[in-house]
Order: sequence, then structure tokens, then C-alpha cells
Amino acid sequence: MVSVNRVGFEQDGAMKFWGGSFATNGQGKLIYLASHENEETEVVTLDLKESDSFRMHWPF
Repeated sequence: MVSVNRVGFEQDGAMKFWGGSFATNGQGKLIYLASHENEETEVVTLDLKESDSFRMHWPF
């Protein structure tokens, strides 16, 4: 999973990016939360077996 954590201002301060990108597992449990102040690059490994099991037992 890849997510961009965009922070700071663009367009001469007219547009602010808040950061705080995140990753969750298949049940919505937070497994990573990026900074609201700093640019970050993070690789998060997801447990695909856990996701498959969850999807099989709750297929919504």
C-alpha cells in the first residue's frame, strides 16, 4: 500500500495540505499514521492472509 503524505502550502499560500495520511488493516484498525507537519515516505506491509480471512467471513 502506498499513500502520499502531503503537507505545507501551495499556490502562494492559498492551498494548505494537512498531512496525516494513514494505513489501516481490513477491519479499519490504524496501523500507520503520518505526520501533520512533515513530508514522509513510509512503506507499510499488509497481512494479505488476514485481509482474505476477513473478507471471506464478512463480504461487504
